[in-house]
Amino acid sequence: MDKLDVRLIACCERQELHRMRRQLSDQVSSQQQAIRRYLAWCNGGRVLAVEPWRSSLRRNAPSARRAAA
Repeated sequence: MDKLDVRLIACCERQELHRMRRQLSDQVSSQQQAIRRYLAWCNGGRVLAVEPWRSSLRRNAPSARRAAA
């Protein structure tokens, strides 16, 4: 094997890795899109919450002041 063959093989391997990574990222985004569509369908078109769960808990938790009153 000469240097040209080695470079050609390395180039093909690199292109294959890029292709595989691109396919995986497309697959993840299409899965996320399918999940969002399903949730929107289940919610009857209501807007989905995008805030973190813990922030929502803090915001919706009854305050100690209101509980004491």
